[in-house]
Amino acid sequence: MAKIKNMGTATMKFGEGIIVSGSDSDNPHLYVSGNISLDQYIYHNGDSDTLINFTDNKINFKVGNLAFVALEKKDSSPHEITFNDGGNNIDFVVKGNGSNQGNPGMKFDASVNKLGINGVGSPAHELDVDGAINATGDVYVSGNLYVADTAGLYSDKIRRRSDSDNTTKILLNDELLKFYAGHSSNDIVRIGDTNYGTDSNFWVSGSIDSKDSATDRGTAIFGGDVVISGSLYARQRQITTHKFNSTGTGKKYVKFDTSGQVGSPGVNNKFVVPARGLLESVTIRTTTAADSTDIALHKASDGDANVSTTATESITVDIASANTAYKAEFTGAAVFGEGEIVCLSVNPTSAPNDVVLTAVWKFDFVN
Repeated sequence: MAKIKNMGTATMKFGEGIIVSGSDSDNPHLYVSGNISLDQYIYHNGDSDTLINFTDNKINFKVGNLAFVALEKKDSSPHEITFNDGGNNIDFVVKGNGSNQGNPGMKFDASVNKLGINGVGSPAHELDVDGAINATGDVYVSGNLYVADTAGLYSDKIRRRSDSDNTTKILLNDELLKFYAGHSSNDIVRIGDTNYGTDSNFWVSGSIDSKDSATDRGTAIFGGDVVISGSLYARQRQITTHKFNSTGTGKKYVKFDTSGQVGSPGVNNKFVVPARGLLESVTIRTTTAADSTDIALHKASDGDANVSTTATESITVDIASANTAYKAEFTGAAVFGEGEIVCLSVNPTSAPNDVVLTAVWKFDFVN
């Protein structure tokens, strides 16, 4: 059969079909250098239900009479590209190049209406992603948010997305929540730890001098009421008051539960501490200026009759004015253990006359 060659700008119209045939060596083709206009269909020869269907402002691609893809310009936006326009069991698959988690890059499983991404060929959830999901805006969850452990490796964490993601996080263990903030190994809040009893527990870590400290952790602040139905175990502050008169100088050991002082420690200078703790501060007033004054903590262990004359810690204050309060603030060195005996001494450089002391003690009734 002769070939139809380029006819320039001429137009050829056929009332019937055009057949192009020949042997392989003839390489039969229909060459068109201009446009092709047709009423509606382009069919696969010998396979009439595989076609391209052109209608007004819409193109539908069918394979085996199943509508795979439809492109439609509607009367008003938004317009649509529709996959599986006939609602059949046709999966939408986007192949990747095999990197990362492999193929498929993306697959919508029409039989279960679920989408898998990054190598997930059989998605188990409506959106199943093997890899990280990043959102620059808010994430809204109307149902539950599940964070799963992976093979017991404690990947069940909610983390802050920053350089402190290992130190600021929520750890979701079995029957237990742990909250970390700024420390990777010690959780500062623990809720529901059954290892600490049969009840649900709320546990906050800390130290004996955590409040208003830049280095110690563990201060909990409640803006409302705190109601406790059981016992309260806490690190508590207690105060003791002491009075004596001295018209001379030198070290004075103050008495507990009675007024007065002595030059060497004895039975009235003993206070048996009920729990481990520390001396926080001593506030002093004198009726005359005592000038430079050493205020000290003394202690002794079980088996000792009296407190040691060697101070555990001594703080110097300048009592420059009479009838004026001066505060000696002790450090972490002024500690004592449960059952030890403690005592206070005052060593002024000028006669103080009447002396009033208020000591603030911290006791740890938790451990």
